[in-house]
Amino acid sequence: MTAIVAQAFDGPARAKAFGLFGTFLGAGLAFGPTFGGVLVNLWGWRSVFLVLAGVAVLVLLSTPLLPRTEPNRGPRFDWAGTFVFGFGIALFVLALVEGPGRGWTDPVVLASAAGCLVLLVAFVVVERRSEHPMFDLDLFARPQFLAVCLVPLVLAFSFVALVIVLPPYLTSTSGLSAVRIGLVLLLLTGPSLVMPAITGVLAPKVPQRTLFVVLLAFSAVGAAWLTMVEPGASALALAGPLLFLGIGYGISLGILDGAAVSAVEPERMGMAAGMFNTVRLTSDAVSMAGLGALVTALTKSALDDDAVSAYRGGGDALTSRALQGGLTEAAETLPAGEVRDRAVTAMADAYAAGLHSTMWIVAAACAVTAVVVGSLLKGGKPSAGTADEAVDEQSPASPEPVSAS
Repeated sequence: MTAIVAQAFDGPARAKAFGLFGTFLGAGLAFGPTFGGVLVNLWGWRSVFLVLAGVAVLVLLSTPLLPRTEPNRGPRFDWAGTFVFGFGIALFVLALVEGPGRGWTDPVVLASAAGCLVLLVAFVVVERRSEHPMFDLDLFARPQFLAVCLVPLVLAFSFVALVIVLPPYLTSTSGLSAVRIGLVLLLLTGPSLVMPAITGVLAPKVPQRTLFVVLLAFSAVGAAWLTMVEPGASALALAGPLLFLGIGYGISLGILDGAAVSAVEPERMGMAAGMFNTVRLTSDAVSMAGLGALVTALTKSALDDDAVSAYRGGGDALTSRALQGGLTEAAETLPAGEVRDRAVTAMADAYAAGLHSTMWIVAAACAVTAVVVGSLLKGGKPSAGTADEAVDEQSPASPEPVSAS
């Protein structure tokens, strides 16, 4: 989709098109959690997948409206590179998912991590030797393209994974229902509805470097601010940090795709779009597993085991229930009174400490990435620049033509 938009528009029109494209993405992010919560409450979780199937059918029926191009009998598909990369990332996610439960020294976890490392090294070797690789790794040598690929990596942890991690936290520590959580998450996802359009208007006038640094700064401040919100906090207390995180991500939706394809010459836009989206989707998958694993590990380390010893299975079992949003139900199995109150308080405090420590790490990652991206894009032009302009920035100055005398 990114490549189609890039080829259909150019210059300032491309920036506006990607801004509109980001607005539709933001609409899904803004209303998806709330809509999903309503569906689950009314008809159960299966209704969510039925709605998605219906929308997918409508999209398929609308494909004749897409621009028609000449058939492209390009090079053969890079099966080897695709398999090695996909399997390597799958092993990495497996290690992150199983690590908190099995322990990081468990043979399965260690084998998965080692297998991931071997396969990713093999991927680089395969791509370097392939005549038609899945990834043109030379694109990462371009500062602009590398900077664009770094941004979704950190935003996946500050936004995408947080959409998954925050609901069970609010359920366990505040007792919120699915519908109320959906409404609270609008503070996080709502800016994604309006910021891409605003960014699309600003992109032709504001340097790309400035926009990237600003969005990463918003994300860093939002993540750090979230560490000050205690268990049971009101929606008003959550509004500030969630809005900052949402604004940072919303700005990215309006410029990232356009910046990725504008970093290369027109004939390589398809490759750049494919590589960028692979990086973005891989970052999303890894962040959801990684952030969850980090919160779990830090929560367990902060938990007072003596306070929850009355729970069957001990601290590990109660932590697992809490991280699934089931702290209230789990606490009901304990004797009423001081024992239950102490266990719930200790678990909620440990959960908050785990989330807060995790968000400090995310805030630091966003801040460091802002510095790195700012350095990579030093001297960059406005975001609406064409691919030819981006290439010119990367190339040495051409010699002056010799005039005939």
